[in-house]
Amino acid sequence: MAAVRVGTLSLEQISDRLGGSVDLLTRGGRTAEPRQRTLKDTLDWSHDLLSEPEQILFRRLSVFAGGWTLKAAETVASGGDGVEEGEVLDLFSGLVEKSLMLAEEQKESGLRYRMLEPVKQYGREKLEEADESASVRRRHADFFLALAERVQPKLRGPEDKKWLDRLESEHDNMRAALSFALESEDAELAMRLAGVLGTFWYMHSHSDEGRKWLEAAALARDEGTPLAMRIRALEALYWLAFDRWDHERAEAIASEAMELSAEAEIQSSLAASLRVMSAGPEWVRGGYERGRELLEESLQISREAGR
Repeated sequence: MAAVRVGTLSLEQISDRLGGSVDLLTRGGRTAEPRQRTLKDTLDWSHDLLSEPEQILFRRLSVFAGGWTLKAAETVASGGDGVEEGEVLDLFSGLVEKSLMLAEEQKESGLRYRMLEPVKQYGREKLEEADESASVRRRHADFFLALAERVQPKLRGPEDKKWLDRLESEHDNMRAALSFALESEDAELAMRLAGVLGTFWYMHSHSDEGRKWLEAAALARDEGTPLAMRIRALEALYWLAFDRWDHERAEAIASEAMELSAEAEIQSSLAASLRVMSAGPEWVRGGYERGRELLEESLQISREAGR
C-alpha cells in the first residue's frame, strides 16, 4: 500500500503511532497528489485496485481481532456470494502483495495474518456498507466458540501448555466474539462461550477479566437459556471468584448453582463439581464437617460414574 507516511515511517511505526495521532490518518502534505492527501484516500485507491473477490475477502477479514489463521479465514470469510473456501489462499496472496494484510510466523499457532489498525477500520466500514457485518461477525463468533469448546477438555492434560497458548493467541478474537454476543443480546452464545473459557481464564491469570465477562453473560441471560449451560457458567465464575478470595461471592454462586441443579438434568461430572464448589466456602468459614460431607458426596458421584 502506498501509504502517505511510508516515506518517513515504516508500517510498524505507523501502527505504533496510531493510538495518539489522529493527524496520521487525516493529514497529507499540501503538495501531495490527491490520492495521497489522507490515509483514507490512499486506502480508497488501494481498495479500488482489488478484484471483486479480493474486496469481499478484505472487508470480511476485518472482523478478526489480533490476527487469524488460514483455517479461520476459510471458515469465517468464505461462503455466500463472491468467495469460495478454496479461493481464500490465492486471494491472500493478492492482499499480502498489496500490503493490505501482513503474514507472520508464530510459535503457538504457525503462520498468522493481521491488518494494521487503520486498514482494519477501513475494512470494517466496507463491511458495514455491504450490510454483511452481522452475518460475518456471527460466523466469527461461531468459529471461535467451536474452537474454545474443542480445546477446553485439553486444558488439563499433558498438552495443557500448548492449548493454553493457543487460546492466548486467540484471546482478542474471543473478546470480539463475546462483545458481539452481548451487543446482539444473544444470551445463550455469551453464556456458552464465557462458560467454556473459564478454565483458560483461571489457568492463564485472566481471573479479573474472566469474571467481568461471566458476570455480563449472567446479567444478559434469559429464560430460554438452558439451565445446564447457566450452571456451567456459574461453575466457571465460582472458580474465578474463589481465585481472588472473594468467598462471599463464591458462596452465593455455589448456592445459586445448586438451586438450579435441582431443576435440571446435569452430567455426573458437573454434579460432583457442584459439591466441591459448595465445600470451598464451608472450609473457609470453618464448617469442616459439612465441607467433608460435600467432598465425600462428590467422590461418591464420581465413583458411580466410573471416573
